[in-house]
Amino acid sequence: MLSVFDLFKIGIGPSSSHTVGPMVAGKAFAGELAVLGLLPLTGRVTVDLFGSLALTGEGHGTTGAILGGLEGEEPATVDTAHLARRTAELKNNADLNLICARHIPFMYERDMRLHKGMFLPRHSNAMKLVAYTADGTELYSRVYYSIGGGFIRTDADFETGPEEYPAPPYVYENAEELFAHCEREGKTVAQIVMVNESFWHSEAEVRRRAQAVMDVMRDSVERGCYTDGILPGGYNVRRRAPNLLR
Repeated sequence: MLSVFDLFKIGIGPSSSHTVGPMVAGKAFAGELAVLGLLPLTGRVTVDLFGSLALTGEGHGTTGAILGGLEGEEPATVDTAHLARRTAELKNNADLNLICARHIPFMYERDMRLHKGMFLPRHSNAMKLVAYTADGTELYSRVYYSIGGGFIRTDADFETGPEEYPAPPYVYENAEELFAHCEREGKTVAQIVMVNESFWHSEAEVRRRAQAVMDVMRDSVERGCYTDGILPGGYNVRRRAPNLLR
């Protein structure tokens, strides 16, 4: 069963599957290299995007997100202005700094490859990352799938199936079951959800995290209402919120 905080995540826009998931995958890959002791041997990293990620990778910021992840950025804390500048530098072939620990040469046109007509069988949002030594010997590779909501899976995850976790007090799979809990217990939806969330975190922590989500949502609306111009992504879509507000 999902927590509220699995559904409402603070993350880089515009898409949980096209930016949050790829950033998580990039950091996971660099972290695996470090854990396996391969980071000092890495002299090149390539990124292959497939399916939907390839088709909209530039416009939805997938390429910048995955490069940011490789450099150690996280969706909830990344400075989006810094990420935009850094992505521009990497597109001009700046060195890639793997999790702030290993500088390697990076040639964007060579090492970032978008396979727009190719879909991998397990999921439409697929990416393959490969690390090589400086002389071109393959060290390590991993295929990740961005399955939505900022969640990622590997081939091994698909083969082993979902993990089992302890269930909270009020398990439900649809609104009818949720409302049945409310009627039987004499509680509101919010009260049922709070009991479940308090199974995983203290009530104070739940309230703190919920407030953080609300603050980010409010700031995002405020920023959108007062920022004129063209949306990022290269499609020349004009921002509508300021005119609607006026």
